[in-house]
Amino acid sequence: MTEKSYAPGEFKTEIYDDAAGNMVLKVNGRRFAMQLTGNSVDERFGDFTRRIQAGEEITATGHGETWKVQTALAAGFSDCGAPKQIDITKVG
Repeated sequence: MTEKSYAPGEFKTEIYDDAAGNMVLKVNGRRFAMQLTGNSVDERFGDFTRRIQAGEEITATGHGETWKVQTALAAGFSDCGAPKQIDITKVG
């Protein structure tokens, strides 16, 4: 599997909860389901937050593609604990 990184501004991304309660990575209008644990939106959001703050990789899949979402630890965190930068990389 070859990783491909994109330059800032090369694609538009969003991370949100959909109507079904799934956490979704949206890249240029295409939805990719993030692989998170939990039985509710709150539990999945908690898993997402914990893993992002720990710098762990989160996989998002769909449309025959795989993306990874991960905090750029070198960029640091804001005062409220949110990462200053999240890297999104296409891995397959």
